[in-house]
Amino acid sequence: SDRPKYNLSWEMEKVGISYRTNFFSSVKTIVFTDKEISLISKNKVLFLIGKDEIKNIRCGIEWISGIEFYIGRVYCIDISDGADKILQIKLRSIYGYNKIILGEKFTQIIRLLYAFYFDDIILKFFADVESGSDIEIGNITINNKGIIFDNRKPEGILEWGDLKIVEYSHYFALSSKMKPDFYKAFTYLTDWNAVLIHSISTKIKEKSESTN
Repeated sequence: SDRPKYNLSWEMEKVGISYRTNFFSSVKTIVFTDKEISLISKNKVLFLIGKDEIKNIRCGIEWISGIEFYIGRVYCIDISDGADKILQIKLRSIYGYNKIILGEKFTQIIRLLYAFYFDDIILKFFADVESGSDIEIGNITINNKGIIFDNRKPEGILEWGDLKIVEYSHYFALSSKMKPDFYKAFTYLTDWNAVLIHSISTKIKEKSESTN
């Protein structure tokens, strides 16, 4: 599955992970602190985004096609402020070269993103929903009644008791148990905040089931 395991509770001040985009590129280091993310190469800061600016994430594997079959993969992570700032991290493996090492770096970077930033965002969203507020994420609305796919349609709310989360390798779907054709799918690689929607929906669904 493209959705890595990330639930960590580390207490860290600063962590850096070095990588190459491909075999010929210069070494880059992504540095995580409790205030910002920065990308550094040859002692120069190439990119910097503050913790409070971070709004969106998407991540997954993009396959590299040859003439008759796939010849490689790119582990992709994008971080955005929701406007014009986008940090793109790409770890490219051709013909299996460094595939395992790059896969481990990919998972480690995702874990650090959650430990430093997205765990807090998820907890805030969860608290907002628990207090009766609506949250908007990934073009859907989540509240304590359920998930609204489209505010323009009266049938657009999927109640928590009717929610089924269907897992696939590269995407997942939020679906109605009673009406399976009423669903919305999210792809980890291309849909902003698909991983957050999965985490928040799972957390609220589990809480709802435990109290019923």
